[in-house]
Amino acid sequence: MPPKAKRIENMTKNMTLAEEQARIEAEAATIPQRETLNIVPPAYVAKGDRAALRYWTQVLDRLAAANVELLDDLDSEVLGLYCSMLSRRDRTCKMYKKLASLTRTKGLDVAELLDLTAQMQDLDSQLRSQERLILQYADRLGLTPASRAGLAKKKAAEAADDPDADLFG
Repeated sequence: MPPKAKRIENMTKNMTLAEEQARIEAEAATIPQRETLNIVPPAYVAKGDRAALRYWTQVLDRLAAANVELLDDLDSEVLGLYCSMLSRRDRTCKMYKKLASLTRTKGLDVAELLDLTAQMQDLDSQLRSQERLILQYADRLGLTPASRAGLAKKKAAEAADDPDADLFG
């Protein structure tokens, strides 16, 4: 498995000045400078799911507050899926808490308790699956530190000149 990408200030590798400059420029290029981001939520987020729309605005607000502009207009569908998954996770958590509170009710017989426990295990499995998907979406959108550093590393590799290019003519 390849090592995770690091930002330039966290690197201990010895680099030439040209490599270091290319890496700094690539990291700066992963955060493009735009006047405004005109990203619009998909219809299933904008009209159908209030919680997903709330997550949509939170993500965009956090990115704006952090002065990070990783997303483009083309990312609206993936961001919509990410927000929709966050909303589904919230609903699944609420159902899990309801079932957990029902297990503490007095007067339950063993069969009812076993049924509630089986339902809780199913919901727990769904939650783990949803959380795994949420992390994958966040990684693809560049919302995790490792994915942002990976973008910078990729841009630096593209920008780095071949040091032996002048040897053969």
